[in-house]
Amino acid sequence: INFRIFYHFFNFRKIRMLLLFNFSCVMVFLSLILLVSILESQRIGGPTYTGVSFKDHGYYETTIETQIQADSFRGISENIEIDFFYPHNGAQFVVGETVKFLVKPEDKSTMDFFCDSMEFVITSENKLDKLIQNEFDGKKGRSVGFNFNVYHTLQEQFAYLDGLADIPGVTVSSIGNSVELRKLYKISIGNDSLPKIVVDCGIHAREWAAHAWINGYETNSVNWIIYPNLNPDGYLHTWTSYRYWRKNRASNLPQSTCIGVDLNRNYDIEWMNAGTSNSPCSDIYGGPSAFSEPESQAHRDDMLAMDKKLAYLTYHAYSQFIIYPYSSSYAAEAWNKVELDTVAKAMVDTISDTTGAYYEYGEGAPSFYPASGGSDDWSHNDSGANVPISLTIELRDRGQYGFALPESQLEDMFIENLAALRVRNHSLPPSDTEIIKTAYDHVAPGGSCNPANLESIGCPSDATCTYQLSILIFISTILIILV
Repeated sequence: INFRIFYHFFNFRKIRMLLLFNFSCVMVFLSLILLVSILESQRIGGPTYTGVSFKDHGYYETTIETQIQADSFRGISENIEIDFFYPHNGAQFVVGETVKFLVKPEDKSTMDFFCDSMEFVITSENKLDKLIQNEFDGKKGRSVGFNFNVYHTLQEQFAYLDGLADIPGVTVSSIGNSVELRKLYKISIGNDSLPKIVVDCGIHAREWAAHAWINGYETNSVNWIIYPNLNPDGYLHTWTSYRYWRKNRASNLPQSTCIGVDLNRNYDIEWMNAGTSNSPCSDIYGGPSAFSEPESQAHRDDMLAMDKKLAYLTYHAYSQFIIYPYSSSYAAEAWNKVELDTVAKAMVDTISDTTGAYYEYGEGAPSFYPASGGSDDWSHNDSGANVPISLTIELRDRGQYGFALPESQLEDMFIENLAALRVRNHSLPPSDTEIIKTAYDHVAPGGSCNPANLESIGCPSDATCTYQLSILIFISTILIILV
């Protein structure tokens, strides 16, 4: 009996040890899987696009060749919902104009019939899903950290903006909240008593490649005010649900179940006059009234509270075009049109000299297209913010990729726009392209604005008001939505 007890006890211990050993192996294996998963999630660093697929949508590129085609196009655009990629307002139907647009699956057969009957030559195929996938593939294989060669999620942007408060001379604050109660960030660089140059970005959600501005001045002569993302709700929506969303996320009930207002048609300057729509389902819906939206209200109130405003720059995509007022009317003309034209031309010439990229420039409505209720016209007008120099910069590209600009083009786009903003007193100082590129290289790999890195470009590590540090801060701040 004792032997049997010993035997069973011995076997029990063997079984227990075997079970414990196997359990340990399983736990080690699971731990390794968990560790790899954590590392992989950090390496990938972002979500996969799970929003609307555009494979069944109709995407068209064509050129209007006759006046009959132009008139017919204007008519059908009033009967079905068309998302115009170019012209961005969808209101300029003139002979010789190239139009690029998207229609929903349920309207595709109607549009196909219309194009065939009016003998439009369609020169494109629908590659939208592929372009979106290319954007999100850029998140894969990327290490943790803020990198200026890739696009970033809203969460990553907000985390980075909060961290900028640790930089000497930089103030991070909020001017209010969006429709969905997200913070509207404001970055101030330099002394508040100095003349101000104001920059805003991201007013149109889908324009990921839309925000770069740097000075031709030092931070000890100008106070820089930057609104990095005036439409955070819409931007988040482009990552999670609908890549080509343009408006904010305001409810239009009870008038309509369609969502959103085009914030850049919501300013009180010739509101609802031209290049806009009173239909809530339109991508260029100007809202129920001027300044009806919390985002445009917050921007307005903060701008009006400022003194000594020298310039206002608003960044968009795409077209490679620098626009000055007025876009709201063909008849309106800026009081300092010659000055605005000179500055815009100098910027365009500098871009060409830097990377060879071709940008155009001109007065809004005559040169680009009519669009009333825009932030640039309101900022320039004496009934608005009354800023002498007001420019809209439409960044890359000219239509090959449109709103889905490849990340491989970001660096050149940064460099050319940074160089353009060396324009000072309507002329260019000696070229600092190499300094700009060196500063960019310091920021781009790790997204760090560490003053210790300045020594290699000839700037003391304790300097906070030098041109070189100014470049570093501007690259890391102004380009945040762009990447």
